[in-house]
Amino acid sequence: MHIKLERLGNTKNAIYNLVVSVIITNIIIGSDHRGFELKEYIIKNKNKVIQNDLHPQNKEMIDIGCYDNKEIDFTDIVFDMIDKWAHDSIGILICKTGIGMSICANRFPNIRGAICKNSDDIISARSHNNANVLILGAQNDNDEIIEMINLFIDTEFRNDAKYSRRVDKISQIK
Repeated sequence: MHIKLERLGNTKNAIYNLVVSVIITNIIIGSDHRGFELKEYIIKNKNKVIQNDLHPQNKEMIDIGCYDNKEIDFTDIVFDMIDKWAHDSIGILICKTGIGMSICANRFPNIRGAICKNSDDIISARSHNNANVLILGAQNDNDEIIEMINLFIDTEFRNDAKYSRRVDKISQIK
């Protein structure tokens, strides 16, 4: 875990923001059959993800399937992600629109999955909501996807009182 104080303002009475970041060691990636090609593209380019991190450390990309274009229920992929989940993990889930994966993943404790279509979505999901699973629709542009994943990994949760309070309330939902 990495903790730092960030000064907000230049006055004598400046407010400080506590920024807490978890060192990510596992990137768990999975898709259903509709997201298979995008998942394979990401895995093929995983060195651009793993080595392009602002917090360099050893990371493992764990492929939980699917492994071909044969039809599979997205729920099975989410269950496999949960089986491999650790506190220092992030997830990447891909289905046709991301909606099914999002609904299923967010049923599990400590999973905060966010469907993100652009960098603004990612920054908000990570910095305000402490999202730990990036959920993508299969129709995303391959040229931008690696940048999006790196932004997801590198954006830290802003541990402001209001954001922490909200994330804590979400964590209490059973």
